[in-house]
Amino acid sequence: MVRILFSAEFIPAAALLLLMLPGDLFRISAETIGLPLLVQKRLVIYTGLYRLWAALYLALAVWLMPQMGLSGVAFAYLTAQAIYATVLFCLVHRLLGYNMSSKCIQSLMSGLALVSSVAFVVWYQDRWTGYAICIALLAL
Repeated sequence: MVRILFSAEFIPAAALLLLMLPGDLFRISAETIGLPLLVQKRLVIYTGLYRLWAALYLALAVWLMPQMGLSGVAFAYLTAQAIYATVLFCLVHRLLGYNMSSKCIQSLMSGLALVSSVAFVVWYQDRWTGYAICIALLAL
């Protein structure tokens, strides 16, 4: 697997990861936020929301793929995950009275800012400048 990931043939797919990595941050956050629904056995709500996420992701991917190719699918993934996390948080807040602590919000926002800025820098900068800026951002 390492030989594939660090080969020249993987470079086109690596650009897709710049969109999918922030999407995974939203996915992991949504899964964590949704766990209280599972604990309280509100499976219909939890699985219903997941089905809506899947439908949104599929619809966005079908809509964006003809214009953007695989980048459209990666962008659809990011968008669908962000919407899913937001809707899930609002629902858990309303149904269960869950509020994120300021430290949790700060952690999520700093993680999102870091992942997004690293993706942006790698996408738009030349290779060595991008590496240097990414290392500085990760050090922060």
